Amino acid sequence: VVETGDADRLEVGIPDTDGVRWFHIWIDADRGDSGEVQGVVTTMVETTEQKRREQTLKTLLREVSHRSKNLL
Repeated sequence: VVETGDADRLEVGIPDTDGVRWFHIWIDADRGDSGEVQGVVTTMVETTEQKRREQTLKTLLREVSHRSKNLL
């Protein structure tokens, strides 16, 4: 980001005692008045609960699909 000025976005999982904590990280250039990159601005949002809900939903959908195939 510092070299190019291009923003970047990451999803990172960090091991924790309860499993993995997930974060979305946005990194953007902080530009001066002349437009040159003088630093970076970073925003980090924890998305662990969202990831858990998504995983639960995937598991439920897989189970529904399996059961519906067995009915046919």
